[in-house]
Amino acid sequence: YCKFTPYGIWLFTAPNFQINDCKFKNYLSNSTWATTQSSHCCQNYESLRAVLTQMLIQGVSMLTSNNDLNFNRKPHILLVEDNPLIQKIHIKFLELLGCEIDLAKNGQEAIDLSQKNYDLIFMDIGLPDMDGIQTTTSIRNQINNKNIPIIALTSLGDLVKEECEEAGINAVATKPISINHLNSILHYWLSETLKK
Repeated sequence: YCKFTPYGIWLFTAPNFQINDCKFKNYLSNSTWATTQSSHCCQNYESLRAVLTQMLIQGVSMLTSNNDLNFNRKPHILLVEDNPLIQKIHIKFLELLGCEIDLAKNGQEAIDLSQKNYDLIFMDIGLPDMDGIQTTTSIRNQINNKNIPIIALTSLGDLVKEECEEAGINAVATKPISINHLNSILHYWLSETLKK
């Protein structure tokens, strides 16, 4: 498995695994690798992150045949997320599930965009200007956004659940989130309003 750190990306493997056997090693010919018996660190963070992202997206593209939402139209989703890598992955997941997506990179953009008629909002909690809880409170104060499902996306999980509920967030999903989990969320919250 992989662990992202300020010093690089560590690959934790079985003992005596040869890093040269790793298929994406060829993409990283200019990278510096530090190796122990069962871990390998690539210090070219951006290069490896890009490769891993592409591998993930390509792999997921082959898994979507069983994720048909079976709605009467494409769900219109607002994704509120400031991290470029997570933006790319979540947008790709939602596209593969047949959604139309608008992206807000901070809380103010989310408030402005929420004037549109979205079916559901995915809300990152750790935003750079105002956090997702403050952003949700502002969105809920708008007349046309009282009932729209807002799902928090956070690595904090249940630690912020009570605070999220008080702000009007409907559910909390823990990052990293899989395409199957996103599919389940969309089915749960939209199956009645968008059913065929």
